[in-house]
Amino acid sequence: MDAGARERTSRSRPAHGRARLGSGVAMILFDADGLLRVLPTNAVAIVDSVDLVIRDPRGPIVVRNGVRNGSELTREGLEALERHGYLSSLFESDVADWYLDEEGPAEDTDAAVTAVASAAASLGRPVLDCCCGFGRLSISLLSQGAEVYGVDVSERSVAAATANVEAQGLLEGFRPIVADMASFGIQQFFGGAISAANSLRYLGSLGRVSRHIRLMGRSLVEGAVFALEVDTNATPGGATWSLPQGEMTWEVLSVDTLAGESLERVTIRDASGNTILSELQHQVSISSDRLLEIASAAGFTFREAWDKNLKSLSRTDLPVYEGNIWYVFDRR
Repeated sequence: MDAGARERTSRSRPAHGRARLGSGVAMILFDADGLLRVLPTNAVAIVDSVDLVIRDPRGPIVVRNGVRNGSELTREGLEALERHGYLSSLFESDVADWYLDEEGPAEDTDAAVTAVASAAASLGRPVLDCCCGFGRLSISLLSQGAEVYGVDVSERSVAAATANVEAQGLLEGFRPIVADMASFGIQQFFGGAISAANSLRYLGSLGRVSRHIRLMGRSLVEGAVFALEVDTNATPGGATWSLPQGEMTWEVLSVDTLAGESLERVTIRDASGNTILSELQHQVSISSDRLLEIASAAGFTFREAWDKNLKSLSRTDLPVYEGNIWYVFDRR
């Protein structure tokens, strides 16, 4: 969560229910349309592979036959989860459209883009934009002369990114790909990679985060740079940002450090204060120590880190800093 938010409050509330079923990591299921969905394990459970139990604070809600084959949400299950606000897309946020009217990336992101683009240029290699969304960073990278592979699991996002890149006259250097970043990699191919806006925390589980970083280690050549922006100290509380069309409030409701997951709610209001989106989200909770450990095992050396104001952060700062951090790694 961005420490520079206009408003920050100290809100907390317990997880929905005390009992836990399953493995302690996110349950990733397919819905009736074949889309990946994520269910936080401290809020939802599956019983006998067919019944869905929603752990509502007012009491458990049982959805009979809400799941089939142990991994597919039925229409009834999907509708119940949406009705009670317990479901979010795994990789694509409905708030993405709200950022399209913003100007280019902020200075902290510009610095990361430049570090990645410079490394790739010196190596004569393309750049990987992980979870590219609607293409804002891809456009910045392309503007610096990089060849960019924009990867996102959302077909809608990749299509929008392609259209936005084309509108800037930069389509020739853009390679759009629809793929899951926890499974995507090209052996020893890229000279740089970038992952912004907490995309790492949307991968569903610590195991999938580890796999993604390992794949990045295999995909980047020696001397390449991997820059990623992530909040590694998520704590219960809330913050509100002004947006071009209204405002967004993000609340961290609960954090389970043992399971490596957090339950968070994003609320979007228009300029008149009307709520147009209120979505519960599961996110991976990862500490700075754990991130550095995973990155080191994947073949990366920590170079530097900074906050939204471009203030340099030392290793001792990282475990206690509240807000998004840009981590920069060198592929050794």
